[in-house]
Amino acid sequence: MRINKKPFIDYSDFHIPFTEEDLFYLPVFLGKVKKAKYTNNYGVGMQEMIDTIEPETLLNTMIKADNEADGVYNIQTFIKAESGKTLSGDELVELYKKSKELNIPVARLVKELKNVGSIRTIISPGPRVPDQAGRRKNRKK
Repeated sequence: MRINKKPFIDYSDFHIPFTEEDLFYLPVFLGKVKKAKYTNNYGVGMQEMIDTIEPETLLNTMIKADNEADGVYNIQTFIKAESGKTLSGDELVELYKKSKELNIPVARLVKELKNVGSIRTIISPGPRVPDQAGRRKNRKK
C-alpha cells in the first residue's frame, strides 16, 4: 500500500493489527488534528513522533492501557513536594482511583495534588513497541 507514491504498508512483511492509538495517529500523520503538528509522516519511527508533538498534547490524547505490557508509551512521573510540606498518601490513592475511573494516565491528574513543588513526566516508548532492528551487514542487492 502506498500513499503519495511512498510506502505505507508492505503486505509482504508481517504487520501487527492496528490499535486504537494507531487509528488516532493516522489522522495526526495526515494533518487532520489541528493541535498536533507532524512534519514528516512517512518512514519515521516513534522517536520522530515524540520529538514533533508537544508532550502535553501527546499526554492529553492518551488513554490508560488495561495491561502495562500492552502500553504503546511508558510514562514515568516524578512529583516533588513543596519545601517543608508533604504529599498526602490519601490524595495519591484518590488520584489513582480517578485515573482508573476516567481511563486516563495518572500523569494527567497530578496537577490536582496539593503541596506539589514540581512535576516531571517522562514519556518513552512502551513495552508494546518493538525494538529497532539493525541492518544486516552482508545484505544481498
